[in-house]
Amino acid sequence: MRNIQGVRQEQQDNSQAGEEDVLFDIADFRKRIISSATITFEDIEEKREQRRIKALTQASLPPIVLPVPLEEQEIMPLRTVLSKDRHSRTTPEELSERWGLSISQASLTLKATTRRLVRSALMPLARRYRFDCMFEPNRLAGTFATDTMDMRCNSIHGERYCQVFANKEFFAAAYPIEKKGDAYKPIDWFVQDYGAPETLISDGAKEQVGRNSKFQAKLCKYGIKHKTSEPERLNQNPAEGTIREVRKQWYRQVFRTNCPRRLWSCGLPHIYKRDYVIVTWFGQIFDIAM
Repeated sequence: MRNIQGVRQEQQDNSQAGEEDVLFDIADFRKRIISSATITFEDIEEKREQRRIKALTQASLPPIVLPVPLEEQEIMPLRTVLSKDRHSRTTPEELSERWGLSISQASLTLKATTRRLVRSALMPLARRYRFDCMFEPNRLAGTFATDTMDMRCNSIHGERYCQVFANKEFFAAAYPIEKKGDAYKPIDWFVQDYGAPETLISDGAKEQVGRNSKFQAKLCKYGIKHKTSEPERLNQNPAEGTIREVRKQWYRQVFRTNCPRRLWSCGLPHIYKRDYVIVTWFGQIFDIAM
């Protein structure tokens, strides 16, 4: 009897120790959750009604059309702009309605907007568009002037003339050229160094005027407006006064340093670059590098 009672007591101790070792029983936890949930008849009817409404909605929709291969003329490339006009025909009234501006303000906005690089066409293209216009140069506000300066001797590189660009804010730039007919070449150099001015004034030399001149072709390429000064009116061309003053400074440097005159192709551009960073008594300098 004592042995039987000892075995029973040992089994009870082992069962209690096993119950203490179990921290979480998933089966017991699931039974408790199911017993705590209460589902009524109203909930079942509501779910049935929702399924019935969803079935009616899907039945009322049009049938799904599977995608089919498109025809060749229906395939449109990316970034295609559909328009019947090559150029923009936006009116001040349309812009006023679109942006919420007054008509007068919209008119001034269209007048001040250059709208360069804007093209619209129907695809596929039937003509070739120029791609070099995508690299639009910097634009310089204001009016500039140009004139050809005769240096009266050939430089060490063979140049005889110098094309000068200047404005009324005491800014100037010079580029040596071999002959007057090469006056169109410095336009590319000036645009690359500084930018394309809005308006360019010249004295009306035969190399710079005319519909077939290369000078006019360069101006048209960069969208520069051209004006011609009146004869014997030096005040209308700021480059005339700049040439006079810089020629004086160059001769002073030649006499002071005993520099050969043929080095003007190196010394003259240096004088022009030095002058537009020097403060003058006539007004504020034009520091285009800033």
